[in-house]
Amino acid sequence: MKKLTPPALAAFVLDLAILVVCILHLPSIESRAHVPFEVTEDRERVVVSSILDNHASSVLSVGDVITNCNAESVGGDEFIEFTADRESIGNTLRIGFRRGNENRETSVVLIPYYTSLRFTVITGFVGFAFWLIGFFILWNRPDEHVARVLHWSIIFMSATIFLTQARIDPTDFFLVFKRELLLFAYPMAGATFLYFTTLYPRPKLGPGALKGPIILGSAFLIAAVAVVLFSKAVVGGGAEAFNRFQLSYDILHFMLFLYGIGTIASMVYSYVVSESREERRKLQWILWGFVAGPTPFIGLIIIPQLLFSTDLVPEEYATLFMVLVPLCLAISFLKYRLLDIGVLINRSVVYTVLTIFIGTIYAAAVLLVVSAVGGKRISDEYLLVIAFSLVVAIALNPLRLAIQRFVNTTLFPARMRYRESVRMISSEFHKVISVEQLFNASISMLAQLLPISSSAVYSYKGGSMVLQQADRANPIAKFLLSEQHARDIGSSRVYTVSSAVNVHRQDIDTTKEGLLRKLGFAVGIPFLGESGQLLGMLLVNPRAETRRLDEGEIDLLLTIVHQTEETLERLQLAERFILEREGKRHAEELNMLKSYFVSSVSHELRTPLTSIRMFADTLRETKAVKAKQSRDYLDIIVGETDRLARLINNVLDFSRIEAGLKEFHFVSVDFHDVVNKSVDAVRYQVEMNGGNIRVKIPKALPRIDADADALEEVIVNLLSNALKYSPGKKEISLTVRKDGRYVECDVGDKGLGISETDLQHIFERFFRVKDDRSNEVGGAGIGLSVVQHIVEAHGGTITAHSTFGKGSTFRVRLPITSNHEDHTHR
Repeated sequence: MKKLTPPALAAFVLDLAILVVCILHLPSIESRAHVPFEVTEDRERVVVSSILDNHASSVLSVGDVITNCNAESVGGDEFIEFTADRESIGNTLRIGFRRGNENRETSVVLIPYYTSLRFTVITGFVGFAFWLIGFFILWNRPDEHVARVLHWSIIFMSATIFLTQARIDPTDFFLVFKRELLLFAYPMAGATFLYFTTLYPRPKLGPGALKGPIILGSAFLIAAVAVVLFSKAVVGGGAEAFNRFQLSYDILHFMLFLYGIGTIASMVYSYVVSESREERRKLQWILWGFVAGPTPFIGLIIIPQLLFSTDLVPEEYATLFMVLVPLCLAISFLKYRLLDIGVLINRSVVYTVLTIFIGTIYAAAVLLVVSAVGGKRISDEYLLVIAFSLVVAIALNPLRLAIQRFVNTTLFPARMRYRESVRMISSEFHKVISVEQLFNASISMLAQLLPISSSAVYSYKGGSMVLQQADRANPIAKFLLSEQHARDIGSSRVYTVSSAVNVHRQDIDTTKEGLLRKLGFAVGIPFLGESGQLLGMLLVNPRAETRRLDEGEIDLLLTIVHQTEETLERLQLAERFILEREGKRHAEELNMLKSYFVSSVSHELRTPLTSIRMFADTLRETKAVKAKQSRDYLDIIVGETDRLARLINNVLDFSRIEAGLKEFHFVSVDFHDVVNKSVDAVRYQVEMNGGNIRVKIPKALPRIDADADALEEVIVNLLSNALKYSPGKKEISLTVRKDGRYVECDVGDKGLGISETDLQHIFERFFRVKDDRSNEVGGAGIGLSVVQHIVEAHGGTITAHSTFGKGSTFRVRLPITSNHEDHTHR
């Protein structure tokens, strides 16, 4: 390190001051308050989406619309969060809300924002890792402009991570100052790193006298505006002041997005035009770090906040990825002397650091799992468990390795019991009746008969290898494999890495070592079909890295693979046979249904046509027809014509529904009119059959958004069915009522009724109740399927209740909506 200049000394002092502020900030994270419910924005309304604490949330429930918080109008969920930040855990907030058409007010008790130390631990760990790298850069290159820019970029990132949102007390200067520092560091981190990429490895994007002030000045300006507006919002606490701050905060997020895009573009450009391989390697590690680190945070936190005012995942999980930035920078220093900073380090130090790092990761993993599962704050007992687990893991590791070496060098079940193993494999595979059971058997045989530490079975489908089963491994679920690669893999029987076998044979191929290592396995054997086509692959690892498979073990592996191939082809052949038989049976059933449908429709159409023709001929051929009789005949003709039109409309609607072309035109509808028109439409049919319809509908009934013609078709179909299936006493009831947010319409009869078995299928197309009395009635079996489609298109439901021999009741339940704008729905 060179002699410190006053600017460098000031920078070091400022670094240490920022670290102190950040560390002092960590405890205040735990004191951040949160309202005891979650909200979501729905059509410019803030709606309660879930209740976090039933006791603390008082009378609030899911679906309530939040209208004000502490007497301030709520324009979004951010204001509720901001208001809670200004309070302490246990304090109360006055919440105004609307339930239905009623405005109410209640008080809720604030609960802890974070239920465990998980967020604080991750924040402190990642933030300190950033600070160390930033301090390290400045320590080694205190007077180099490019190094100073990178240093400040990383220090700003460290402050951004450390100074995550916590409690704000308007009367506590330090709490407010820390949030203001966060608002300043947030955009400056992105801007300074973008500026760094325009300087390293060589200047680009114009003269430095302009690009520095433009890039850094824009970030400083938006940060200053956000800090000023935040301070006013904290002091005033009003919704109007907060909305102005929130607008600046959204602009800040948008600027961060632009800085990120610019940074990646600048780094990629530098990588493409770099003049040496060494320079590209340096850039590659920086690019990896600053793409893999911030990208999850930008994609899962910043952009969703900008677009939807919410995070897609908990912030700590996205923050954890940020540790990749200092890690990649550290590698670039150690291996490629980034910024000409060299670090001398020996192997023992590397092993020591790696051991500490792995131990830290182990402890952090236990900590995170305990906090995630328990959902409670980590107590001293949990910390003792973590420490004890580390001690036990370290103490037992030599014993574990010794036992493993003993087992690996003394037990060879495949070599000792080869013939018995082959018989066992053959017997086991003959019991297999499904592909899933086959792969399970393959994995089981491997574990029982061979010194295998882990294994996986893949099937080859449509240009991809798809994982089917795995044992003590976590392999890739799916990877692409071109036809050429599939043919190459099918050309040999056994693929291995050079250190996995201790025998040389013609069927062993070591040319795919790179693919095997990428997949995490040492040995791979493809499954081949009868014509040599690739069906899948078996992958295994010996029990230890130093353990090599011998010839007998390889032969046993091949035996398992051959048995798997034969059984797989047998199962696939059986599956094709079953599918062909099922397809043929389905086609025959469909043809029968179509024939029955045509026959039923023909019969249904012929009946009204016969009546129309008969009474029309009577009027034409009979000269002395009295006026009253003539009117009766004409009424019959009109009624049968209406009945014929309904039958045709049902068929047309059914065909439109099947083709996905049925459209509904929603307008504000008076349900009284729909019911009256429906009853009028079937009045002739009722009178001709000597029936009676009792209508019960309240006078005060809300209007609904619906397609009036479609609803009329629903009720007419239900009334016609009720009349049709009432061979004796044709007493039909139609009852309408309001039930909460719904209008219910019941159509009941005292007819044949439906059995419990048939009741489950009555809304299926072409379904007919199969009994003698129902067969006499006739019908095409499409009316109720049309009715169900119409009701569901209106957001409603239809249900049926019936007692065999006593009658049926169909209930249509439609939602009441307050918005009566015309719209079309398909």
